[in-house]
Formats: sequence, structure tokens, C-alpha cells
Amino acid sequence: MAYEVYNAIEVYPTETTFNPRPQLNAPVCRVWGRSFTRLLYRPIGKPDVLVNQVREDEIRYEHVFHLTAAAMQNQNSLFQGIMASPPAEDHRVIPEGFLDIATWENVATILSQNVDVNNLNGVTPFRLDGHEAFGEVSVMRENEGWENEDCRDDPPAPLDFPDPECGVCLHSINHAPIHSLLQLHCCQHVFHKRCLYRSIWGPQSRCPTCRCVI
Repeated sequence: MAYEVYNAIEVYPTETTFNPRPQLNAPVCRVWGRSFTRLLYRPIGKPDVLVNQVREDEIRYEHVFHLTAAAMQNQNSLFQGIMASPPAEDHRVIPEGFLDIATWENVATILSQNVDVNNLNGVTPFRLDGHEAFGEVSVMRENEGWENEDCRDDPPAPLDFPDPECGVCLHSINHAPIHSLLQLHCCQHVFHKRCLYRSIWGPQSRCPTCRCVI
């Protein structure tokens, strides 16, 4: 049986610091390009199971740019400022196979939406950091003959009392659509997919609830 393999681009805002040191007169944005691999098990009628995810150490590109004071006014102004400051084509190193799906607009949209609108007062400068992540995703589908036991030699036992809420945002997962949830194979904890992927984006991925290594 073969894996289903596809490419995915994700953007992860990592930190927003208002009034950083040394002091800034206008916002600064820093974006790094990195690659990752991810292995999923996709059962029928249940959330996807994240078996493994590895972020590569190599940085594909680093883009640091200053924004005008107008970017401090609101999210739309911030979006427009980031859109107007793309890296040069020969500087933004995009892996082969991602050129058709990599857009700077996607980076600008997600980074600008991550900044709390209550802090965009037109006065306070900030530093905004994020990663553009280029991922190779492999999927083992139950409907193609894969089983949960195929993921690892020692699959964990189901939890006796599954958590009723996402361990990252603390909101209920009981009525969330299945496609919006993600279970960790290492410990069986379940999270909102968007919450978990952002939470584990680091050099070593760990469960936000029990800290087991993914």
C-alpha cells in the first residue's frame, strides 16, 4: 500500500511584541521560510491522527522589512503594508513543487490577522515574526487498507476519559466537525486542528496537554 502524498503551505505567526527593545519607531516584520514533513492516519468517520511531524533545521530564507506607521492603524492597513513588501524572487527560496501554490498574499493575510486589533492604535510600534512553512504531507487512509496499528509498532491504548475541550484554546470539541479536529497518535489527545498545528510548530513537537514527544 502506498501513502497519499501532497504538498501544503502553512503560515505560522510565532510572536508579536509591542514596544520591543530596542525601541522602534515603526513596525518591523520578520518572516522565515522552513520545510517540514508530516505523517497522518485518516480513519473513516473519525478525526485525522497525527503520527509524526518534523520541522527541518535549515532556514530556506529570511525576510526582514520595516513597515510604515500606517500599518499600526488596523488589520487591513497591516495587511496592505505586508503585501507591499514581498521578498525578492531570488531571495524567497521556495522548494520545487510549491511554486504554483506559494503566494505572498497568504503570508500577509495570516500574519495580519494574528495581531490583536485592540493593540493596533496607530501609535504603538511592534515586531511581528512568522514562518512560511513548506510541507510534504503523507496520508495513510483506512479506506485503502491502512490500520491504526500500521502507524507504529506500539500504538497507545485509547484514553479512558477523553478531554471534552481543546487543550490549546480550552473551547469544547464535542460538537466540532470531524474535519476540524486532530488526534495525536502518541497519547490520543484531541485538539482543534488549527490550534494543534500552531502549538507544535517548533524544533521538537510535543503534546500541549501531556508534553509527550510526537
